[in-house]
Amino acid sequence: MASLPEELALLAHDDTTGRDRSGGHLELGLAGAVLYELALAGRVGVESGKVRVLDPAPTGDAVVDAGLAASGADKPRIARVAV
Repeated sequence: MASLPEELALLAHDDTTGRDRSGGHLELGLAGAVLYELALAGRVGVESGKVRVLDPAPTGDAVVDAGLAASGADKPRIARVAV
């Protein structure tokens, strides 16, 4: 089963040409989808508008794991900055 970021990337691109149909907003949507997957997996949580890494262990999904590494386990980040 594809992850939400994978599904979003597929939906955002034209099936025939492969061109981005998102109007330039795909990166923001993908970042939100990665955070969603991390929250579902219990790897991050949001407290008072800040994203905090709860479990830095890899999820097994390369894209989601890259997002986890970028989230930074050192300190909580404001959610809009994390995205």
